[in-house]
Amino acid sequence: MKKIFTILAIAFSINVVAQIPTNGLVRHYTFSGNANDNVNNQHGTIIGATLTADKNGNPNSAFYFDGVNDYIDLPLSGLMLNEYTYSVWVLANSLPVSGFTSVISVGASRVGNTQGGDQSICLRSNPSMYGWGSTAYTDPNSALYTYEGIPATTMEWNHITITMSNNVHKLYLNCDLISIDSSLTTVLPYYGNTPEAKIGARETNTNFFHGNIDDVRIYNRALAVNEILALCNEGVVSIEEQKETSSMQIYPNPTNSIITVNIENKANTKGYKIEINNLLGQTVYTNSINSTNNSIDLSGLGNKGVYFVKVLDENNNVVDVQKVIYH
Repeated sequence: MKKIFTILAIAFSINVVAQIPTNGLVRHYTFSGNANDNVNNQHGTIIGATLTADKNGNPNSAFYFDGVNDYIDLPLSGLMLNEYTYSVWVLANSLPVSGFTSVISVGASRVGNTQGGDQSICLRSNPSMYGWGSTAYTDPNSALYTYEGIPATTMEWNHITITMSNNVHKLYLNCDLISIDSSLTTVLPYYGNTPEAKIGARETNTNFFHGNIDDVRIYNRALAVNEILALCNEGVVSIEEQKETSSMQIYPNPTNSIITVNIENKANTKGYKIEINNLLGQTVYTNSINSTNNSIDLSGLGNKGVYFVKVLDENNNVVDVQKVIYH
């Protein structure tokens, strides 16, 4: 599906300081070592999901879901909203063979004509609806749907936001508004007869998501464009910002093969080592530091993509970390 418009393209015309919105925030799961809610103490219960690295390579700062039976159960209180925004960072390890998998789901999945359905962010492989998407049921038999329209990419972090207000359902992907559905006349979301709230699965413990999820926010209102822009740019470290603040220099970056890691700003590197992690937080390279300039051939890592280069001291403390793009 063709992008409707790019928020970044209009950012310069918005005379607003890009601050993270807190008005109407009813849940915030940072996943910093646990599944606690930082707003109303509505903590999640972890079922199988395990901690992993987040989009910036910070360890134990996101959750990995195996796509088989992992999920996080959330208290339902305060989530059956007439208007809402769901915001999440997500990385898919694999795509569903058919149908869809649920990233976040609030409500009850549809069973016959007696109950349904949920408000959700999902990953689709339906013939008519591909990619990242969402569902907003308005009665047991009807729903508003938004979707990307093309197969989603795997092993890449994406920021997804959905909003629901006045019968208008919107999907934003990485700052872009890519889909709107206002085709139904029923105004309010419908949550079914036996609603639950889950991250990584649907209410019936089905449609399990395979990948990483981080930084889940739920609001009781539809956020404005500038607020969504602030969320999708939060904590994203650019290559240029790294160069300005880091004591370690990596070049060329991006690269198509070999990088040089320069750590001449460190007076003593005895016992130090370089470690490279992939987006899953897995260590794919490690080696002792023997000089100020260290050459590493990334072609031995296999898959191209985003990696995190870390310098560790003799006690395995992280001295510095930088993102590198291997293309």
